[in-house]
Order: sequence, then C-alpha cells, then structure tokens
Amino acid sequence: MAEDDAAVAELHELAKTPGALKIITNQVNPEAGENPDPYKIASFIWHDVVQVVGPDDKGRCTAFSAEGDWTAGYPSALLARLQQWQGD
Repeated sequence: MAEDDAAVAELHELAKTPGALKIITNQVNPEAGENPDPYKIASFIWHDVVQVVGPDDKGRCTAFSAEGDWTAGYPSALLARLQQWQGD
C-alpha cells in the first residue's frame, strides 16, 4: 500500500529529529494538577522517539524512546499516534 510506504519513510526520517515524534505514556504529568483530565494528552508525560524499527513481516513498525517506552502499529496509524501530541 502506497500510503503505508510513505508513512514508513516519514517515520524513519522524523525519528532522526529529536522531538518530532513522541510517545504519550500512561504516567501522569505532575504539571497537570491534582485532577488531571484523562481525555487530554497534556495530562500525561511524553517521551521523544529515538528509533523506529520495521516494518516487520506483518507490516508493523515499532517506535522506541530512550526511556524504554515503545509502541507499535501499522505505519499510517503509528505515525498519527506519534504526532498526536501536536494537537493538544
């Protein structure tokens, strides 16, 4: 699929730029206050993606942070997830 091929290339290219892609963790951001909104990504800690591996034999890529977080998915969906922090 051409869309996923383009997304794979973009994932690998953006992973070279610190801060371009971020994994939104399940750790609560201390700056979110006493009652963080679970529907706002600013309520959670984000870690920069430092490496993208793949695609694997099923077409999925995996993104890793320096802190040991990782997330995986099909390239187009993974790219959207790793850029989600920009929308908050």
